[in-house]
Amino acid sequence: MANPAVKCDLLLGATNANVDLHSQVGNWTLTVNEDLPALEAEVIRKAWKEASRSVVRLEWVGGRNLLWEEMPGGAVATGLVISPDGLVVTSTYFFLDRPSAILVRFADGQIVPGRMLGRDFNRMVAVIKVNRDCTSFLPRFCPQPEIEVGMRTIAIGWTLGDEPGLAVGILSAKRRIWGKAFQTDARTSPRNYGGPLVDLRGRILGVIVPFSPDGKSPVAGVEWYDSGIGFAVPWWDIQAVLPRLAAGEDLYPAFLGVLFSGANPILAEPVVLRVHPGSPAEQLGLQPGDRIVSLDNQDIRRLSEIEEILQRRYAGQEISVEWVRDGTRFQGVVRLGVDRRVLQGGAVAPAP
Repeated sequence: MANPAVKCDLLLGATNANVDLHSQVGNWTLTVNEDLPALEAEVIRKAWKEASRSVVRLEWVGGRNLLWEEMPGGAVATGLVISPDGLVVTSTYFFLDRPSAILVRFADGQIVPGRMLGRDFNRMVAVIKVNRDCTSFLPRFCPQPEIEVGMRTIAIGWTLGDEPGLAVGILSAKRRIWGKAFQTDARTSPRNYGGPLVDLRGRILGVIVPFSPDGKSPVAGVEWYDSGIGFAVPWWDIQAVLPRLAAGEDLYPAFLGVLFSGANPILAEPVVLRVHPGSPAEQLGLQPGDRIVSLDNQDIRRLSEIEEILQRRYAGQEISVEWVRDGTRFQGVVRLGVDRRVLQGGAVAPAP
């Protein structure tokens, strides 16, 4: 008999349980004439079981999240084991402040204390450290070339009960939220923020976070709870900043410090309307009326191109800028700053 995940790959394209599907795979031939919904459920359960061994339940006291000024005692969230030496990733949604105590419950029932390390307020993830060998809890990661729009996805979270829950959907799009996230129609909410988005083999695609499509909401993503519009940060983007987060560093969205003219953020031309006092843009010498023509060595024609470049960068990174003023071209390199307003009122979204 075929491996259930292989069978499901063959079968999920057929939505009518009465359809026969005949396919050649390797040296065997599979002719399907069975209950496709039952087969799909079997594969989903196996994928959920595979991924759930890497999912942890977090309980903590103290701190704030994006909706409540103070978290109640016994607050819970989901996390994902991401390294053998005890690093767990979750969402910053729950951790605007560092909690006074964290308990981490593993799939085998063991509960160990954890401590908050670094937080990434750009991609909305945070890292917690536990003193436990986590080799047996390590997940498998889906190779990037195998991730395709239309594939089945499973969103997993563990905030209630003795085992994680799940929601099933498809991968609706890649490179959403200015290139930072996958989009899925699996239902996402605080119940699974910090948990994994996985494929039908239980392999990790990314970590579920409360992004907002406009990227500016002070409680980013709250308006999309359980709406069929959910987001997950790709696992490789988390791995890229994991050393900094593991070292206890907090990462913030990049801030250049300019306001552009034009009401349409997609089609507007990149002409400076105002420069924030004391900002990197002011240090660079930008003035109202300047037109940015290159950013990070990439040609710029529309404001949306600037937005996508900046939203993927972090405060502290250097970036090259070229602009035109009265027909004269200028260029310079500046270190991107932190907009202190991004944490006011719980907002953690980048500003241009």
